[in-house]
Amino acid sequence: MRISPLVLAFLLAMTSGVQAQDQSVEPTDVKSAPKSAPKSAAKSAQEVEPKSAVESSDADKAAVDKAAADKAAEEKRAAEEKEAAEAAESDVAKAVRAELFEQAKSYKFQSTANVHEPVDLKLIERSVLNWTNPIRHADTGIVVIWEDEGLPLAFGTLFSTGRSYRHSLTSISQFPLGATYQGKATWTPTPGVTWQEWKDEKTSIAKSKALRMVQMRSIARQFEFRLKSGDDVKRLRLMPQPLLRFKSEKHGVLDGAVMAFAEGNDAEVVFVLRADEDAKTWQYGCARCGWFAMSGHIKDKEIWKVNRVRSASTRMMTKRYMSSPYLSSDAPIADSRSVAYDDQLDISLP
Repeated sequence: MRISPLVLAFLLAMTSGVQAQDQSVEPTDVKSAPKSAPKSAAKSAQEVEPKSAVESSDADKAAVDKAAADKAAEEKRAAEEKEAAEAAESDVAKAVRAELFEQAKSYKFQSTANVHEPVDLKLIERSVLNWTNPIRHADTGIVVIWEDEGLPLAFGTLFSTGRSYRHSLTSISQFPLGATYQGKATWTPTPGVTWQEWKDEKTSIAKSKALRMVQMRSIARQFEFRLKSGDDVKRLRLMPQPLLRFKSEKHGVLDGAVMAFAEGNDAEVVFVLRADEDAKTWQYGCARCGWFAMSGHIKDKEIWKVNRVRSASTRMMTKRYMSSPYLSSDAPIADSRSVAYDDQLDISLP
């Protein structure tokens, strides 16, 4: 069959157009694939490298801030405890605490380090601890401290049983004290604390106030105090906040803290740390503020012990307990000549 020149020209033109279209599409697809892959890989590599650096930086920051975070957590727990206690406190409890503090004001203390010039002690104008102990029928209680120009020397626990008020006094002085209540001679304890050096060459007294508080917390945590009631032995807990931070230019004390080891929030042992201005090491002392048998330990080594003491009218005023309803008649009388830190008065008030 004979094809006309016009048709033949048309067919040749169509064939050339299809080939040109195929060639234009193929290079475009081939070029786009290799370009996108390297770009994605480069982006991924850039993302990995900064992420690794950030993780390293976070780890360093966490290590540096650990001490601060621990302190903040401890303060938060203390604040939560205080908030819970305040929220639970009734108007009746507040009134009882106010009455107990008025009773504390009726005490007059003197330090007789110099018998010719006795020094009047001052009651700190607030309760340093509000507490309860329902297990022992102490519905509402306070802790107060008497001081001489910044130096704490006497520790008082006053509480209500719901039927009567009771007071317990503890000497934290290295010198003799004398006390009257409503004008009557009440208590003349012998020294209650013997200061001991904290023998740790790594713990020299820090220069800053903040670091000294860190040191005192660290030292206190190394002590363990146990309370024995019958066959039951309980480990007392270190209260999260010091009851009192103090310093005294008169007595040459640069810094110090009164801490407490407690059953719940009822202080049983008062623990005092002090750094004297010219000293290179810390000093510590402890005294009972409860009548049960107790002991103190460092790494399971016993370093302090007191026996349970009962009321006995024949005992001297320096070692006397009077009318305590919680001391059973068959409890042994502690030998005050051989047991340290046993100078405490427990009296029953109408």
